[in-house]
Amino acid sequence: MLSTGNPAFYGASANASTCGAIRSDLHIQMLPPQPALALPILPDPDFLERPDIAAWIRNNCAEANSRVALVGPGGIGKTQLALQYAYEIRQRHEEIPIFWVPASTSSRFEAAYRDIAAKLQLPQHADPNADTLGLVCDWLCDEENGRWMMVLDNVDDVQIFHSRHPHGSATEPPAEIFLPKSRHGSILITSRSVEIARRLTSSMDSVYEVPALDEDQASRLAANKLGESYDEVDATDLARALEHIPLAIKHAVAFMSRQTPRMSVSRYVHEFREANRTSGPIRSDAGNGQPNEDALNTIEATWQVTFGQVQRERPSAADLLSLMSFFLPDSVPESVLRSHQREAKGHDFDEDLEILRGYSLVESAAESGVLAMQPLVQDCIQNWLRRSGAIRIWELEFLRTMSAQYPTAECEDWSMYRKFDAHIESIIGTIPRDSADAMRWAVLLTNAGWYRGMSGRYIEAEAMLRAVVDAREQVLGAGHPDTLTGVHNLAQVLSDQGKLSEAEQMHRRVLDEREKTLGLEHPQTLMSASNLASVLWNRGMCRTAAQMQRQALYTREKVLGKEHPHTLASANNLASMLLLQGKYDEAEQLLRRAILGLEKVLGPEHRYTLTSISNLAFLLRDGKRTAEAAELYERAYSSHRKVLGPAHPRTVSCRNHARSTREEMASLDNNQLG
Repeated sequence: MLSTGNPAFYGASANASTCGAIRSDLHIQMLPPQPALALPILPDPDFLERPDIAAWIRNNCAEANSRVALVGPGGIGKTQLALQYAYEIRQRHEEIPIFWVPASTSSRFEAAYRDIAAKLQLPQHADPNADTLGLVCDWLCDEENGRWMMVLDNVDDVQIFHSRHPHGSATEPPAEIFLPKSRHGSILITSRSVEIARRLTSSMDSVYEVPALDEDQASRLAANKLGESYDEVDATDLARALEHIPLAIKHAVAFMSRQTPRMSVSRYVHEFREANRTSGPIRSDAGNGQPNEDALNTIEATWQVTFGQVQRERPSAADLLSLMSFFLPDSVPESVLRSHQREAKGHDFDEDLEILRGYSLVESAAESGVLAMQPLVQDCIQNWLRRSGAIRIWELEFLRTMSAQYPTAECEDWSMYRKFDAHIESIIGTIPRDSADAMRWAVLLTNAGWYRGMSGRYIEAEAMLRAVVDAREQVLGAGHPDTLTGVHNLAQVLSDQGKLSEAEQMHRRVLDEREKTLGLEHPQTLMSASNLASVLWNRGMCRTAAQMQRQALYTREKVLGKEHPHTLASANNLASMLLLQGKYDEAEQLLRRAILGLEKVLGPEHRYTLTSISNLAFLLRDGKRTAEAAELYERAYSSHRKVLGPAHPRTVSCRNHARSTREEMASLDNNQLG
């Protein structure tokens, strides 16, 4: 993996070696935090005030170090209540940062904390080896940072907070210890489980069990949504039939409003009761602590009525909804769905989406280009797919879609990886039986493993890439080119973790096989030789490594030409070694050559170009040529910020090197004046 700011090798770790330790002089300063309100969904325009619950939330969250919970079955309105309170705080206290943390899975909880760390520009937040959960928790616990509020939404799995740290070793602590305790902070939790809420708040006095609406509230909600076409009696009858459940009322009214001629309440209630008689339990609530079975059955029955109509009216829309049920419910990327529907010839995505929106099965999220659905609606779809025997069909369709859409290593837009990555947790653990699907799965894990490795999530990346190697060895054989690529990728992640002995073994395996099958001068053989040289350098075999890297450069010049990206990568890699050996003149010549060539071939803002620029800046700074070094760091920072975003590790590294170089220049100027 590449490391910007210190001399970096292309295609291998830039860790300090016994050949020449790299000085660490990063001093990351925290920027003033800005109030944050990142909400997954927009408030319901027909939200019905529930003054007693709102007052309870307000009073309890006002207490020092408060941690309170709203509990109830899906569809009862917990998230909307939390959302309304968050907006209330935002309107009354603009200076208070509000952090929305989806907590349905471990990966979502961790991703939310990474986003918080980036928004607050916490020290070391961009360090791949930093404990981001600890960084955020420490900042929130520090009362000098002022007041804050957190919403911990959809905490329905006790294992997330009470088991071991999800991606670490057996000795790492459970995630619960990263929930901050501060007199200046409050945490509002939503959960389907009374037991989870009690354990997280430590007191039943801090748990509010959200009931269904009372008859007056439910009737008003139904009347608001039904409109003037129905009278007050109709609204009351519908509310009673649906057990006063907000989500059920919303689905029922959406269904009725789309029927021509107008559907009577009595007819809808008849269809609802037929569906209720045949509906099964919603599996995802099992074991979460006394779910309200009547409420769940009511919601699933209204969903069945609606979904049955969608299947009859537009089967492709029902298929789209089935596919959507495998994404995280509050952040479904519209572009992925649109691309999928485009491949399904004859299906108009916009018409399908209009149908689903019209029936209130899908809505727009707060973020542009993102769709959302109620988690309980997702549960209903998955439950129906299991009962109908179609769950595996759509799971594989989701795999094929994500394998085709997940960004590759060539993608320069770092936000694209974040956009896709959280959605794949449900399918990365099991290899498909079909060979073709198994290889699609391997492609997905290869790209996701690359991203997680580049993000410093080495344990996850290593597990993924080992699975890729195992799968390809089983299906393709140990010597297949794709298998060897998998071994190469795994070696890279091992090298980044300092597991240099195993990384060397794997690079040698790939190099030996490629020399036999492709020849000594094939581009892939030369890549393996270059990467092995970098590992040997980090193991202290400096003379051998430099000789191999020089030979790789010579052969690439001969075979590929002097301006080929691989040739220029070798120039950068050799320069990095020469720099650490104190051979500054030759290193500078190679780096300037690499920069000119990469600018011409790949462009001035490609990550390879920027890495060489950063390496040259390091060389110049080490040689006390701080003015030019600062200019190069500023250039690298500006380009990284544009391409990867302000929070990416390379961006932050360049920013801080630019700052410290400028400070060094100022110090030298002051000394001269003194």
